[in-house]
Amino acid sequence: MMTMMNEDEHSLFAASDSDGWIPCPARVWMCKKADEKYGPEPPSSAAIEGTRVHMVASYLMKSHPMEEWGPAILALDESDEVKNALSMYLDTVAHYKRQLSGIMHVELRCVSCIDADFGGTPDVVVQSIDFNTVVIIDFKYGSGKEVSPASYQLQSYALLHLQDYFNSVEISPNNCPEKIILVVVQPRHHSHPKVKRIIKEPANGWYEMYLRKVKNAIMDARARPDDCVPGPHCEWCRGAFICGRGKKVAVELMDHSECETLSDVEFILQHENFIKSIIYKARGAAKELIKGGAKIDGYEVRSVLGRRKWAPNTELVEETLERLFGEDMWDKKLISPTQALKRIGAGKGCEVSQLIVREMGEEKLVGINDQKEVLAAAKTPLTPSEEKVVEELACQKN
Repeated sequence: MMTMMNEDEHSLFAASDSDGWIPCPARVWMCKKADEKYGPEPPSSAAIEGTRVHMVASYLMKSHPMEEWGPAILALDESDEVKNALSMYLDTVAHYKRQLSGIMHVELRCVSCIDADFGGTPDVVVQSIDFNTVVIIDFKYGSGKEVSPASYQLQSYALLHLQDYFNSVEISPNNCPEKIILVVVQPRHHSHPKVKRIIKEPANGWYEMYLRKVKNAIMDARARPDDCVPGPHCEWCRGAFICGRGKKVAVELMDHSECETLSDVEFILQHENFIKSIIYKARGAAKELIKGGAKIDGYEVRSVLGRRKWAPNTELVEETLERLFGEDMWDKKLISPTQALKRIGAGKGCEVSQLIVREMGEEKLVGINDQKEVLAAAKTPLTPSEEKVVEELACQKN
């Protein structure tokens, strides 16, 4: 039987960390030991912001009819970046909800009957009335690692939802949905959702295969709690220093730190996230130590002011600004090129594109897997006006 969870509760084998504990039996135990040794890891400012944006999106979907999502986003006191991210996310949800004329579940959290410690909370699940199609949608606002829709995380969400629907681990081929669609919305990495489809013939086959994978991973974790398996999942693993993998890499980093050879540079860049994780841990620890009375040269803990905004008394604000500035109290500005292209729709922006220019930015090193602006610009055909700017800048440089 599936058991509903309170939002404050978390699973030991969390679906959100499936890409860590499925390949590494020791992952969950090393992370627990790290928490016991160093204390729980405080959330970063980026994580807090991501959680806040998720909460705003959840509130809009739960409290407003789908037709009002767009105007509700525009009315928010948020930055354009947040509004654009929310629009991309909710537009994706609305697309599948309209397409399927289906049922939408927002943050439905549950624990599996495979193991009481395996559970998770997909951001949104949209399913057709006849359960012929199931769509798992995951929203990632942060600028961290790009996530594939075929990741273990989304597959775990799909597995949990199928068990929840049938209230069973066993699902017959005749009952399995014809389509399982996994979608990742990650606005800071790509301008459109990334989709993975699991179609009918492998849908039941996929379920049986992934069910075995999860069962075996949990069984291995309980039988071999000290069996650390190194891999890409080590980069952001809190338990890396407990299992010894982190200490080994740290020693190797010192050997390559002079960056005198190509192999030195390649080794450092391959462990970029690992280095960042060390700094992240140090900053988190420093904050707690300073709050506890310790002194660290060059650092202190301060309360940082948030964005300026008008007081809640809207009537008084408007009266005062009108008295001081008259009609100049309203600041009207053109919508951005991105907003214009988005509003006009795919394939219809030729007229607008001719009015857009993009200056060449500074040269920067970009990882081949980074979906950042530099790579996006390199992969996107330039508009006529953009080509003209590039040619002019090239002439000036020469």
